[in-house]
Amino acid sequence: PAQTVWTGAAADGGLWTNFNNWTNPVAVPDGADTALDFGYSQLAADDHIVLDVAPGVTLANLAYGHGVPGSVLTLTCPAAVTNTLTFVSNGVVRVEEGQTLVLDTDVLIKGPLRKYGAGTLILNRRMYGESEADTFWFFIMEGQVRGRGEMNRLRVQPASASLLEPPPEFILEGESAVLRDRAIAVPGYQNQGHDRGVFTQEGGVVDQSTLPAG
Repeated sequence: PAQTVWTGAAADGGLWTNFNNWTNPVAVPDGADTALDFGYSQLAADDHIVLDVAPGVTLANLAYGHGVPGSVLTLTCPAAVTNTLTFVSNGVVRVEEGQTLVLDTDVLIKGPLRKYGAGTLILNRRMYGESEADTFWFFIMEGQVRGRGEMNRLRVQPASASLLEPPPEFILEGESAVLRDRAIAVPGYQNQGHDRGVFTQEGGVVDQSTLPAG
């Protein structure tokens, strides 16, 4: 199928639901087989897209690589609204080196999620696993992830057996950041014996009163 590319041509403040902001849309991007690569998109060096779909959309993969060092893309919500970006099981987020992708939405994962690329992923709001009975892995394979909101029902694992410098890192920062309700950080552990990873707490709360089973 033709690549669906964000253009922002509607000049409406970056609304996800406007067909005129995309090329080749059969429908507004949403679905278990939807993979979006904003590296093909027409974006400013510091740009935003408003996820004005209630209650949100589902993606398999999401990538950002603007090509200009220091570039930032923010996926946010309409004022006074929190919509959800849902990733299917074994979904992927990739942020290229020197870039920052900010998810200013809730993030729901239906299974393991992997973050690749040497760039930075910022989670501004809640991130959580779908299952009330299970705890899903959030694998940080490369680069850095900064958690600024609440994280629930997750094993956050910055770990890689490669000799990347610096190793993958998860940073909990800001007064709204909290790990709780079966959420833990597990740096540098993939049963391979030589894994490296870093967990840094620069703010927030780590509440281990309810830990994952097993």
